[in-house]
Amino acid sequence: MAVYRGSSDVLLNFQANIRLMTELKHLNAFVRDTVSVAEKELSESVYRKKRGYNLSDVDGLTFAVKDNLCTKDIKTTCSSEFLRNYTPSYTASVVQSLQSSGAIMMGKTNMDEFGMGSTNLYSCHGPVRNPWSSSHSVTGIDSNDDRVVSGGSSGGSAVAVASGMVDFALGSDTGGSVRIPASFCGTVGLKPTYGRVSRYGLIPLAGSMDTIGVFSLSTLTAASVFDIISGWDMKDSTTIRMKHKPCSKGLQVHDVKQLLADIKIGVLRDCTIPQLSLHYKSLWLSIADKLSNAGTALVSDVSLPHFKSGVPCYNVICDAEVASNMSKYSGVQFGYNDCGDMVTAEKLFTINRMKGLGPVVHHRIIAGMYFLSYHGRHYYEQALRVRQQIYNDFQTIFSKNHKNKKETV
Repeated sequence: MAVYRGSSDVLLNFQANIRLMTELKHLNAFVRDTVSVAEKELSESVYRKKRGYNLSDVDGLTFAVKDNLCTKDIKTTCSSEFLRNYTPSYTASVVQSLQSSGAIMMGKTNMDEFGMGSTNLYSCHGPVRNPWSSSHSVTGIDSNDDRVVSGGSSGGSAVAVASGMVDFALGSDTGGSVRIPASFCGTVGLKPTYGRVSRYGLIPLAGSMDTIGVFSLSTLTAASVFDIISGWDMKDSTTIRMKHKPCSKGLQVHDVKQLLADIKIGVLRDCTIPQLSLHYKSLWLSIADKLSNAGTALVSDVSLPHFKSGVPCYNVICDAEVASNMSKYSGVQFGYNDCGDMVTAEKLFTINRMKGLGPVVHHRIIAGMYFLSYHGRHYYEQALRVRQQIYNDFQTIFSKNHKNKKETV
């Protein structure tokens, strides 16, 4: 974790970040910078450092915010033409918590439109380029293009961290939108448990699955950020009232055996994924073997009988909730409106949604409307039952032999 003890450290880091944001604009990680806000926060952090105190472990660290998290008086577009000129009147709880803790907000990052995608190719601001790619040319989706995708939908945040433009970044994760780009770009990606972090100020994709996560270059930084943004929030009824034990303190140890002493790691026995290459499957198993051989973790085979049903279950529930959430985007009260006043309501909705929303969003809305209709609702009802079964599978695993061990799958 980058710890800036003195005012000069904070200033030099900020200047380096600004330089990289300018030099690496071709990566298209940021849709807008907030340098004016950042400079004010920088001066306040430097002032504190000179007097020898910090507000928190992230005081003086720079961060970026995914463009579906609301920021007061700063445009929040969800990378959609429909919200290109939308400026919120309030700030998301997680962003406010970080700013109150001394972190410096550098800008808003690119994403798949409304969080729908896993490549970050579907944005009104253009695709995000992976910093590890051998080619940064943009020729569209071309199988002959040697450019590799950043992953999505939080690709901008992942690239901003991986390329050194910021110390950490916020993203949102519904079905992998933090974990996928973190993997593709080589960063730490933390997806918290639903209810641990307030979603107030997050423009939703699927409300029953959305979570706000963290990108960083170290687990300690991610844990420090998580300590700040987690906890109950009166503005979000889905947050959990519970005593929060700081995670970062437990990571500040030099003895790995001490760190893993009370953890039991479960290896899924029935986790057979046809699309998983032999290379990554062997890598996954070798890591399990190393943990087992270290003698500090008990690795045991566990079973999730409904694991294979997870993806279709997610797709049905997510599309249904997307269709419901997207119904407010009509262009009447806010957002894209290319019709004027002298049109029927039906024509206004049709034209605004056709021009303001992208093809992936159209597809999700159509599928979701079917799953919620009379003819397709049995798919949605079945998906809800399967989700409960998946939950029960995890509860069964965690309820076994947990007296003195923390169990992780």
